[in-house]
Amino acid sequence: MIRVRRSVAELTGGQRVYNALKSEAGKRTVAIPAGLPVIDSHMKICAETGAAGRVFVGAKGATRAGITSTGGGTRHAARPA
Repeated sequence: MIRVRRSVAELTGGQRVYNALKSEAGKRTVAIPAGLPVIDSHMKICAETGAAGRVFVGAKGATRAGITSTGGGTRHAARPA
């Protein structure tokens, strides 16, 4: 399960600013099927540990660019599997 409880913005200098979500409706719990190799791999390699850990983290610990709930941000062409 992934719990969405707050938003995070990363400023140019790398400082993170945590905020409440825009509405109570934004708070949610998302069920993720256990045991899927791609999910397990992502969580081990790309996510922070612990209940408060971020799911999308870059190699240097920064919030991944272009990760938005509205579909905006940086887009990259799909790579072949």
